[in-house]
Amino acid sequence: MESLKEGAEAERKFSIDVERLGEPVRSRKVEALIAQVGEVNRVYGGMKVTVPDGALAGQLELGSTGRLQAWQAGDEYVVRVARHNAIQCALTLSDSGRIGSSWGFDFWPLFDGVGHMVENIAMWNSLRGWRFAALFRGEPQRVLGLLDDGSLQLDLVASGSLAQWWVSDDYALSVERFLNPGYGDVPQVSVLARTRLLALDAQSRMEELGFGGSGLHRVVGGQ
Repeated sequence: MESLKEGAEAERKFSIDVERLGEPVRSRKVEALIAQVGEVNRVYGGMKVTVPDGALAGQLELGSTGRLQAWQAGDEYVVRVARHNAIQCALTLSDSGRIGSSWGFDFWPLFDGVGHMVENIAMWNSLRGWRFAALFRGEPQRVLGLLDDGSLQLDLVASGSLAQWWVSDDYALSVERFLNPGYGDVPQVSVLARTRLLALDAQSRMEELGFGGSGLHRVVGGQ
């Protein structure tokens, strides 16, 4: 009985409109989604962050306010849970806890959860001023062995099943999905270096794999 009362209070508080779900009875997934939205608002609601680079570059505000709308995307129920000043898609939360992009009533997962997304953004901010040595679409394993004698280590806090970071004192490698599901599962890989000289060295090593130096005049968070 207590869980029913809590569910009713959560539904009243967050006003999730489930008319689009086409079912009069709340399912476990909808209840899970309501609980997830409440937790996101409690921990991150109103948080405004600057994302200096990567797929979410721009200004991001976390949390859901006002009357929300949930919809069904395949086997998942999703709801908008953040606002962005630049990207055209919605950033949404699924009942599984994942964060993704929605271009209509679809859902394309990007991060394992809100916490994972926040840690990913924090990593980008910690590398402000670093140089891009390469930017390509492919698998990171192709370049990991070429950089810094293999000393790059997976950052377990900022990494998950959908996005990862490998870092060392001089290099960093970011793996992110594109916001548009049309690009498929092959991610965007950013190879970063602490200085321009290191970026030049990394780029020369990667030339043998066919990667050019288009990002050499670009720094994280700048031009």
